[in-house]
Amino acid sequence: MKKPVFTGRAPIPGISTEEGTGVKDQNLWMRNATLKVEGDATIDDTLTSRDLKVTGPTIHTDLDLSVGGDVKGGRTVLGETVLEGDFNIKCNQGQVPQFTNLSDPLSARDAITFDYYRDRSTQAYNCATHRNGALVNGNRFIDLRLHNSEDSESYTPMYRNRFYWKDNDQKKLYLKSPGIYQVAFQIFRSGGYHSGNDDPTIFLRLYTSAYEYTNLCTGDTRGFNPGNTTNTSLYSIFSIPSIGNEHPFIQVFTKIHVNIAYSMINVIWFPFGSSYKEAD
Repeated sequence: MKKPVFTGRAPIPGISTEEGTGVKDQNLWMRNATLKVEGDATIDDTLTSRDLKVTGPTIHTDLDLSVGGDVKGGRTVLGETVLEGDFNIKCNQGQVPQFTNLSDPLSARDAITFDYYRDRSTQAYNCATHRNGALVNGNRFIDLRLHNSEDSESYTPMYRNRFYWKDNDQKKLYLKSPGIYQVAFQIFRSGGYHSGNDDPTIFLRLYTSAYEYTNLCTGDTRGFNPGNTTNTSLYSIFSIPSIGNEHPFIQVFTKIHVNIAYSMINVIWFPFGSSYKEAD
């Protein structure tokens, strides 16, 4: 008589340590072997590997990814990314790197564009001021702006990295960085002093200290009579090769009294080594 054969199926273990099968509190060594996982794998602590190869189409992580060595890839898409340190791009001989669709930085943590604009881009400031015929006496410095509701300003977001206003002093514009500066100041007078010789009466000055200055441009605000309106523009392009502990500054000086209806100041900073093409 044939003996009966009893067969059965082993129970499917759960995920708790009491029911599951695995290695606890010791190392699992595999040499010349393959560990194949079909389905999900959950690692609660740390996964360390000398060589980790992923053949799937994507790697997705919702957590921070820290890379201590090189990152190489044929195609890389960076979203909101922070890069610290140098960013070097190397190409084979005869090849040129190309960047497309670069936009203004969305935030101070934008990866490439923020550092580029912060260190390399031109910075500008423009302010038109309605002064309502305000009197400025002779042998005085003129406010470059009023810093109130009479000002109409436009500027690049990071112009203060290159030049700036200090406290409540509106008569001085301080220059902060070496580079090429373009400064223009326009004054429209509604009246003022009118007689005298043909000497200039208004001066655009660059001060390297409280008492040392260079006249960058001169002009004359006088008219044929006290009620004549005149429009005078002062303009200069100059370079600042280096800056020490004491920052140079710009001022506008008038020898004669003048009633100012409007004024405008425009400042542009260019970095050294820039090239700009002009097309007619």
